[in-house]
Amino acid sequence: MKISELYTYAPKSRIKAGQANPSGKYQFYASSPDENRRCDEFLYDAPAIIMGTGGSATLHYYDGKFATSTDCLTLIPNEKVIPKYLYYFFLGNFDVLEAGFKGAGLKHTNKGYIDNIDIMDLPSLSRQKEVVALFNRLNLILTQRKKQIDELDNLIKARFVEMFGLSGVNPKGWNVTKLGVVCDLQNGYAFKSSDYIDKSSVLNCRMSNIRPDGEFDPDYHPKYLPEEYWDKYASYQLSDGDVIIAMTDMASDPKILGVPTIISTRGRKFLLNQRVGKLKFLHDDRINRVYLIYSLGQKYVRKELAKKRCW
Repeated sequence: MKISELYTYAPKSRIKAGQANPSGKYQFYASSPDENRRCDEFLYDAPAIIMGTGGSATLHYYDGKFATSTDCLTLIPNEKVIPKYLYYFFLGNFDVLEAGFKGAGLKHTNKGYIDNIDIMDLPSLSRQKEVVALFNRLNLILTQRKKQIDELDNLIKARFVEMFGLSGVNPKGWNVTKLGVVCDLQNGYAFKSSDYIDKSSVLNCRMSNIRPDGEFDPDYHPKYLPEEYWDKYASYQLSDGDVIIAMTDMASDPKILGVPTIISTRGRKFLLNQRVGKLKFLHDDRINRVYLIYSLGQKYVRKELAKKRCW
């Protein structure tokens, strides 16, 4: 059956993303993963699934009073399906949602594409409740684990500052040099959406592989390139231990600019995308990769990178 048999669309919002109010009373969603936006009015009051339509795929679930921006679709599940079950279905098939984004510039998806997604073997409502309960527990465990990891990461960053001081302040009087003295920046290649294929051993390393917490996720919504590209674009090959950095902001995550990470390919072949830079070390004996990652991760350095003053 087509997924469109399980929901209707709520009336489209006329609120622009820029009209969000941090102190607003109601939950507000734009075409972004951000779940911390607020606004002053609500448009909907029902269990719903919210999808962004511009840039890249985003997915949210909310049960209560909320609003969205103009670049969102709001799906209201009907009596055939438990709303949270439908949300978990979309979450489990997120790559299908992402495949619907087309366009030469800013990519978009549409109702027609979403409505034609197939869903097979819809279980009974009682079975749906069991599935939802299971995934709710799993989601709670993942959230708790992530919180523990974030706290440990903050502890490591605090320890780094204690040992070496804040960049830009340099209270310990360390010798200072420009990043360009020890590293050279290699830009990636501008692969086109038409280059992508369904499956391959060669992947495009994109900004979305760099997570906001500084981790490299090789399996995050992979985009595959033809096998022959590995040799054709050999100068853009990446290896375990390479340091890459996000060179621009993303509409879905405006705080990604300047986030560095160390590559861990897990045996996969990655080619560097144009919006990601690779730091090529000119003097391996002058700087440690882990030290560099934590130095670049400081807010002052990120700000300098945004101003392009580190080179």
